[in-house]
Amino acid sequence: MDCDDSFVCGRGGMCHVRAAGGSSPDEEDARPFGGLFARKEASMPDQAEGRTLFLDYCAQCHGQNAMGGEAWEGYEGPLPANLTTLYARGLDRAQMLSTIDGYTRAPFESHEMPEFGLLFNDDLVPVEVDGVLTPVPRALAALMVYLEGVQADTE
Repeated sequence: MDCDDSFVCGRGGMCHVRAAGGSSPDEEDARPFGGLFARKEASMPDQAEGRTLFLDYCAQCHGQNAMGGEAWEGYEGPLPANLTTLYARGLDRAQMLSTIDGYTRAPFESHEMPEFGLLFNDDLVPVEVDGVLTPVPRALAALMVYLEGVQADTE
């Protein structure tokens, strides 16, 4: 993915707002997202909004409780992942968002998860990714909030 002049591409394909005259995401603009959200309030979605989206788009494969799906009749691919152990398996926010969006997906036939990037192309909200506020589509952020809330306690 190539960013336009107002963004700087970071790790995992996430783009960050470029500060006025700056060249890296570390050079902050005083306005949130360099004024990208100046016209309306950008609030983070809550876990209930994310759960609704999860049940609509993800539960068929990953199960109602996000603990992984079971094979259905005629399906011979890999079982859908347990999404309650993402952080325990070493995934971070950038990887989670990029996987749901479809950005990091390699074009292998055996990879069965659909790409949701175009479906979740809606209003942007500020999400902290790798210490940098990053514009993320609201629906994608809602799924992230929900999935972070269902992560299994590994202690």
